[in-house]
Amino acid sequence: MKMTKKLLSVVLAIAMSASLMVPVFASPLSESEGGEKTGYVVNEYEYIKALETATTEKLQSINYTKEEASREVQAFEKAFDERARLSDKELEGLGYNAEAIEIMHKYAEGKTLTDAEYRAATAELTTYKIALGNCGTKAARFFYEWEWSQCPVITLKDSVAVRWMAYDSQGKDFNVLVTTVPQGTVDYYNGSKAYYTGQRVTLEGGLDFNSVNAQFPMMKTYTTPAGVNVQTYAKKGKLIINVKVDQSVSTNINYILVAAMYGHTTAGIGAPSISLSAPPPAISISFSANMKVNQMG
Repeated sequence: MKMTKKLLSVVLAIAMSASLMVPVFASPLSESEGGEKTGYVVNEYEYIKALETATTEKLQSINYTKEEASREVQAFEKAFDERARLSDKELEGLGYNAEAIEIMHKYAEGKTLTDAEYRAATAELTTYKIALGNCGTKAARFFYEWEWSQCPVITLKDSVAVRWMAYDSQGKDFNVLVTTVPQGTVDYYNGSKAYYTGQRVTLEGGLDFNSVNAQFPMMKTYTTPAGVNVQTYAKKGKLIINVKVDQSVSTNINYILVAAMYGHTTAGIGAPSISLSAPPPAISISFSANMKVNQMG
């Protein structure tokens, strides 16, 4: 049975809704929307804490039940417990610094962690503001970047989705088309070393003309020349899109509205896909599949 969960995630766009999902990490369960920061920062533990302590009314506002919230919290706690039992070398490979490793040791020994310690030992995702490379009356180029501080606790397949809509001087929307294959790349790290750089993402097919969804695995195994396998994680990436006005259209671009979102899978098989958008001028993004997806960014 599919359930619709409504949530709020302000980037350059509007409210976004989704199917079979958990809410965004920092919003709507908290009041912050990123302030004046250059990027939108989401911490794994802060999301879980907000979900755990949310009132029934707050959860109902995003069409979420107490039982669903409890299951999500338990899944995180189980994954965190498994992560804490890894060796120092394995944790270093996942991007943990000395402070975070010491906290994980403390947890593994059965000691109680403070909120500050949990935050220090969990990953933060920074999704940077959508940037405009250039924009004229007939073409535009924009990109969206993201980066993890360390490997998140749950490592399945993630997605980065972007949607856009152009408007003329009268505020009327019209179609602008992708001119080249979107350039989506991911850099995979072990510790501070990048083993794979510029790895191509998988672009979901069959989408609206104004939509791109880049899918990629969180973990990737690198085999050294000596035959040693090294586990790497998707630390950062970028999605670049070029669009233009079709030659048959005389309308000029006055402005472009762009929305982007990072989808982090916490349960399920496969990568998050995006559903069809509402008729213009809506450019909402919804990840949907038989999985749980944290909509972030």
